[in-house]
Amino acid sequence: MKNNNNTKIAIAIGLIFMSVILVFPIYNIILISFTPYEQIFSDIPRLFLPKLTFRWYKEVFVTTPIIRNIINSFIVATGVVIVNIIVATLGGYSLSRFKYTGKRFFSTMIIFTYLFPPILLVLSLFMIINSLGLTNTYAGIICVHITGTLPFSIWLLRGFFNSIPKELDESALIDGASRLTILLKVIVPIALPGIAAIAAFSFIMSWNEYLFSSVLMATPTMKTLPVKIAEFIVETSEIRWGTVMAAATIALIPATVFFQFIQKAFIEGLTTGAVKG
Repeated sequence: MKNNNNTKIAIAIGLIFMSVILVFPIYNIILISFTPYEQIFSDIPRLFLPKLTFRWYKEVFVTTPIIRNIINSFIVATGVVIVNIIVATLGGYSLSRFKYTGKRFFSTMIIFTYLFPPILLVLSLFMIINSLGLTNTYAGIICVHITGTLPFSIWLLRGFFNSIPKELDESALIDGASRLTILLKVIVPIALPGIAAIAAFSFIMSWNEYLFSSVLMATPTMKTLPVKIAEFIVETSEIRWGTVMAAATIALIPATVFFQFIQKAFIEGLTTGAVKG
């Protein structure tokens, strides 16, 4: 009994230590965003500030079009979530329930798309999007972001659908329901945790994406938030870290709020999909 208690205490201490390591960089970003200029590069370690300033937030909102950038990121991320949920639900259900030539190969290879570094795809995707006339458009960047989120989403939902008994489908088929009706009225309500998981994954990945957005959204009015934050570093000879950290703190808020609403469903869906896949 004593050994079990010691093990639990050791695990608890380890988890607390890891949590501090993971949370501290975020805490430091927020701390610097409220730090007066003369204290940012102070040699004295800071855990708390004796004096707070909102100078950097005023500078961000007054001198930059950051609200426009936030709106752009929100539109793109929301579009990615909607399309991702629809396509991944249909694709995952197909891989879980139907039998057809190439199904096993496709199921195996779908996750291998992540073997390629995104930088290798920039030129090809740019040429495709440009040939379609979709550069500097929401539709173009949404399509590109989906290429990075859809494979994992399909793979995760396939595993989640595999955990749902096929007898439910068979009973509904006997009652005369179509496959689409079964999916929408029987399977989807049960699979909501998995759908919430891919929604959170898609939103956060799209919200934070920089590489493709910087190439495909070059017009100032169409730039997303990560692209604008990067410009704070390269636009001037002196990096104003207070402004950068204030903008980064602003960028943390929507993803954090979104994740808090679906945190429980996200964890359940992620673990179920991973185990049953």
